[in-house]
Amino acid sequence: MTASPGVQAPRHARAVSRLHLLWPFAACLLPAAAVGQSFDCTKASNPVDRAICASPRLRQLDSELATAYAAALKRDPAQTDLIRQAQRSWASGRSACVAPVRGSGRNTPAEQCLATAYATRLAALAPPAATATEAPRAPARATTSPTAAGPAAASPATSPASTASSAAAAVFATPRPAAGLPSSPTAAGTLERDKFPTAGETDVLLHVTSPGRFAIRAGSPTGTALQLVDMLTGPGERQGFPGKQDGRIDALLDTGTYKLRAFGDKGATGDTTLTLSGFSAAGTALLAPGYQPLATTLGDLQVRDFWFAVPDGAGPVRIEAAGRSLARLALWRDGRDLVDLPAATNLVSATPAHPMTDIVLSGPLPPGTYRLTAYGGPKLSWTDGATEEPLYVRTGRSDALLSGGASGSVGVFGSEAFDVPAGAARAMAILPQPADTALTATATGVDPIVLDSSKEDRAREGLLTLPARSAKDRTLTFRAAPGQGFVLRTLAPGQMLDSPGLNPVSVDRTGRYLLSVES
Repeated sequence: MTASPGVQAPRHARAVSRLHLLWPFAACLLPAAAVGQSFDCTKASNPVDRAICASPRLRQLDSELATAYAAALKRDPAQTDLIRQAQRSWASGRSACVAPVRGSGRNTPAEQCLATAYATRLAALAPPAATATEAPRAPARATTSPTAAGPAAASPATSPASTASSAAAAVFATPRPAAGLPSSPTAAGTLERDKFPTAGETDVLLHVTSPGRFAIRAGSPTGTALQLVDMLTGPGERQGFPGKQDGRIDALLDTGTYKLRAFGDKGATGDTTLTLSGFSAAGTALLAPGYQPLATTLGDLQVRDFWFAVPDGAGPVRIEAAGRSLARLALWRDGRDLVDLPAATNLVSATPAHPMTDIVLSGPLPPGTYRLTAYGGPKLSWTDGATEEPLYVRTGRSDALLSGGASGSVGVFGSEAFDVPAGAARAMAILPQPADTALTATATGVDPIVLDSSKEDRAREGLLTLPARSAKDRTLTFRAAPGQGFVLRTLAPGQMLDSPGLNPVSVDRTGRYLLSVES
């Protein structure tokens, strides 16, 4: 992983290598059949087996791992020996989860440690393109880190059995109607005239009687460009090309009178026809809480509204939407006053040849009630001829890193955002295979730090120094192709990761560790 050009990154974020210390022969390598729960719990003879048998959560994960392991062997027969060797190595390494911590006078949280080890192995065994060849899916819920050392330790892990155990598990929320809350008003207006000679320049007045979003389209034999002129702010950009392409303007307009300028080729013949269309409401819903994506649809000339509340003391808000026909997001305080939040726009493809527009609004908002409005536009071309027009919306950030770490796969938005725990000094990204990714750390009043990874680098780990620990509202964003598996861990000063469970620890016991080395 390498720092992107033009972004200041720490030295040890530019080149990362791995140093494996010798792993003591604390346990024999287990046969492949013993890693799934095919063993009889009445005959459990070692600490790992006893810990699994004592926990319904671990028994379920063990069963899921046996299924995933068998599927991996069947899916890639040419790699059978490598898969078996990796499985045996992982099975041997998990014994560290039940080993005592030297000098602590107590044991590590074995169940939590084993749960994370299983989640990490399940992510490694998942097919690399599992979610890229199916219908768009949401990101798997991240699991928490199994360490009790350092500032990353917090509440018990969310059960990986229903969350990070499968990257293909769909976790979309169903839209809930926003009963009693208004939707966007229906836009209405009239044109002074809707037909005129194409040749040359023509001005037409537009009278808006009900505010909203409008689509103004030209239709001519040869091509007519359009320009909207606001009497207060002046002319906007031209859309279309005279003599080549007819223009279309999509604009959010308040009540009042506007001027439309039409530009045709000087030698053009025939007439240009103008069409004024007000966008219509497609529905009103409540945004799903807890970073869970909501799935619905949005087409051209449609508007969808989503209501949510910002409580007192909330940090910067992050709102994201992705859709085939998504053209714009707008935010309204109390459903009336337009709020200006910075927007970032990208193209993502949850499945091959199915590009979608992804828009992120982020920034501080005063406490209150807000209406998020998604406006449709011309749908992006899908080469397989599919007609669906999906829309996905979510707000907030994941809290998985607050408990130490996260693992899963990137969802349909092409990125996953996390709150960073207080005291964390560094973040490590671990990939099941080299891939094109970007890890970005941001904080209030601090320039973003970006760590880029390319599949040509052949690196599977990257270490990023986080902004000052005293900075407010620190966020970590992992961007990659939808379906890309990942593990993220945060580290306190002086901590490193142990290899079996990828747990942040201090070097006070014998084991195998991943170390970052400056170069």
